[in-house]
Amino acid sequence: MVSTRPLFPKPQEEPPKLSRRFGHGEYRATPGAAVTWTRRVLKTRTDCDECVALQHESHGEYWPRRQVRVRRRVGGTTLDLCGLHAAAWKDRDHQ
Repeated sequence: MVSTRPLFPKPQEEPPKLSRRFGHGEYRATPGAAVTWTRRVLKTRTDCDECVALQHESHGEYWPRRQVRVRRRVGGTTLDLCGLHAAAWKDRDHQ
C-alpha cells in the first residue's frame, strides 16, 4: 500500500517583499487616485518589474524572476507584475 502523505510538511510561504525602487510617491496610490489592473497575456517571456528590482537591490540573491501576469497603472506610472507581487501591491494599496 502506498502512502499519499508527504514526508515533510509543506514550508510556509513568505509574503513577497516589495522593492525600495517603487516604494516612493509616484508609484503609491493616493486616496483620490484610481488604480487600474489589467490582465496581461504575453507571447514572449517578460520578467516582473518588482522581481527585477529586488534582484538588483539584493545583488543577485533574489530569485527566481517570475513572469508578468498583470499590469498596474496609477497616475502616470505603470508596473508589470507577477501574481505574487500583484497581490502584495493590492495589499499595500488598501493600507
